[in-house]
Amino acid sequence: MIQHNTDLKAAFFDAVHEGNIWAVEKLLENEEISQNQDLLLLSLKVAIRAHQLGIVDKILSVNGLAQYAAKEDNEALSIAVEIGNLPIVNRLLAFEEVVQNLGAINSYGCDIFTVAVFNGQVDIVKRLLEIPEVIAIIKDPEHDAMNWVDHDEIELMVYQALECGNLLH
Repeated sequence: MIQHNTDLKAAFFDAVHEGNIWAVEKLLENEEISQNQDLLLLSLKVAIRAHQLGIVDKILSVNGLAQYAAKEDNEALSIAVEIGNLPIVNRLLAFEEVVQNLGAINSYGCDIFTVAVFNGQVDIVKRLLEIPEVIAIIKDPEHDAMNWVDHDEIELMVYQALECGNLLH
């Protein structure tokens, strides 16, 4: 039983890594995979780093995973923001649990907005500025994302959003 469980996990991880959406879908039908939130979260991060939107969608279809991912300091979202993958960022932002945890601090000591600013992700900064929770976070006098701005367009977008008091569209 232990060997079967290990083989199944390895097969799932390999399928995710290789971008084999059919195999991922079939393996997710097995409870040993679909109930293992740690494996799913790790696999989600691998799929994000590989820009595998289809695999990300399949993994996120597992009930409760978005809530689990949000509790884990939104690291999956942080990775998508860091690498500049707006379609995956949008998929993750579709989950209320993820949005409610946008102020979470990742393992580098940064929130999602700071990750976007620091990495010069203009389109993602613009998208994040559409979210009221992000505006509330960056209005906090203690928030220091603007210390990391090295991109004129980002600086202008942020200051306009804060000055106007409304969201960008």
